[in-house]
Amino acid sequence: MSTPSVFISYSHKDKEWVTDYLLTNLEKNGIPCHIDYRDFEIGKPSLLCMEEAIETCEKTILVYTPNWINSEFAQFEAVMLQTDSPLNFNKKILPLMLLGSFAESENYLNQAVDGLREAGQQQYLPLGLFARATLFRHQNDFPKSWTDLDEAYEIIEYGQMRLHLTDYHLEACRTINAQLAVTGDSSSEFEIIENGETLSLTKEEMQTKSQEHFKEAERLVNETGYHRRDEELKELKVPTRLPIS
Repeated sequence: MSTPSVFISYSHKDKEWVTDYLLTNLEKNGIPCHIDYRDFEIGKPSLLCMEEAIETCEKTILVYTPNWINSEFAQFEAVMLQTDSPLNFNKKILPLMLLGSFAESENYLNQAVDGLREAGQQQYLPLGLFARATLFRHQNDFPKSWTDLDEAYEIIEYGQMRLHLTDYHLEACRTINAQLAVTGDSSSEFEIIENGETLSLTKEEMQTKSQEHFKEAERLVNETGYHRRDEELKELKVPTRLPIS
């Protein structure tokens, strides 16, 4: 099987990183890329070139930054709506969140999430919320992480987005496991947010919740064929155990 070709959608404000790092490393590893400044036909309208690239290439990488949202989003949305199958088109998208230093990441993600809200594109908002929830998890700021996960879940349920639902359950499982790892005291209570309600759970209840999210993610992967998430399932396979008292 030949290596899939990818079209790179990005903001020209991020061009240095895209050309010097992303494009260079993809092509070094044998992945043929299609990018505007090099591969678009001279004299042809960029919107038509973008549409052809999206249709021709097997995958489309979105270098997902506030610059991209502010400059490229409306044009990209217009192309997406002209494709033969806009719903199947979502399966071709590989969003890539480009961040600065760790200290700058929260502000950067806030801009991305706010940009998606202002654009009114609910189908993409969960991606930004998941990215920010992951950052909060790494910072052990679990209330903020759960707030973003709960908002994403509401959008996903309303829109019946089963692939995003898989990602929700995976990240919820990871968040619970992180909470358990931070607090080793078996008598501690933990807080999560579900359906807008804050729940206080024991360690045993948290472990049960973690396994419920894992099993639901596993079921969805098998039903939808979303096997890009198989490695993440393997990483979460071993359940968190209670310490021996």
